[in-house]
Amino acid sequence: MTDTQLDNTPRAASPWDAVQPRLRAAGLRWTPQRRTLVEVLRGRQGHVTAGEAIAAALAKDLGFEIDLSHVTVSGLCRHCRE
Repeated sequence: MTDTQLDNTPRAASPWDAVQPRLRAAGLRWTPQRRTLVEVLRGRQGHVTAGEAIAAALAKDLGFEIDLSHVTVSGLCRHCRE
């Protein structure tokens, strides 16, 4: 299945596309919280603090909590850069 944007056009390849398989390869689960944070970070450029990323994810009001004790933001970023 092709990853698409809301208008159903294919999205250009991004380093963020590699996060899911890298997390799984490291034995980590691809949770709704991690997926939401990756979507938030994918849409940002430049430096984003953990607090800003979490605030943006929570603003989506998806019905679950996001907390640094459950999602390692630095781990997401590290897996993206590798």
